[in-house]
Amino acid sequence: MHRILNKIIHKPTIITTIFLFLIAFIIFLILLTYIKSQYSYTLTYISSEIASKIKDVKLMKVIENGTDFFLVNFLSLKGISPVIFQAKINTIFTFTLPITLAIFISLLPYLEKKFRATIEVIIILISIHILYILSHELYELTKFLIYREVEQPRKIPFYFYQYLSVFTKAMIIRFEPFLLGLYIYLRFRKKIVSQEAS
Repeated sequence: MHRILNKIIHKPTIITTIFLFLIAFIIFLILLTYIKSQYSYTLTYISSEIASKIKDVKLMKVIENGTDFFLVNFLSLKGISPVIFQAKINTIFTFTLPITLAIFISLLPYLEKKFRATIEVIIILISIHILYILSHELYELTKFLIYREVEQPRKIPFYFYQYLSVFTKAMIIRFEPFLLGLYIYLRFRKKIVSQEAS
């Protein structure tokens, strides 16, 4: 048992983990300044296309508004006359990317199936960010369409979109690095085999 614990909390391993985390964090922080705009635009566009299909409206355009926001224009052809709605998307979902990816890189020495773990991290991250944008757009669209009497008020969808929007912003985005790091570690960690019997 003592030998197993030494393998886990062994000093050079801890130093290596901290070193990997710091180097990866700096690299991803710099990289984010170059890809943030395109990454945010791509996910906002995909999410807006999905939202437009769900709410039966037409996506007109996605416009970058400063460094931290995108404006999304939707057109509803229902009702007496066409109605244009503009949703404002905050790119807060990119803020935790460097620390999330740095935590993952620092965990790589402890993981089996590193390639599969990498693919899962990418898929989960993109899915979380799309869910954040989509839930916000669906909530704002539903609220606007009800207000303009284009859509009949229905409590269950309205409160579901509202809850999902608040939940993804307040919980998933803030705790994403630690939740994802914990998930990946528990799912792909190397199995420690005791050699005491031998």
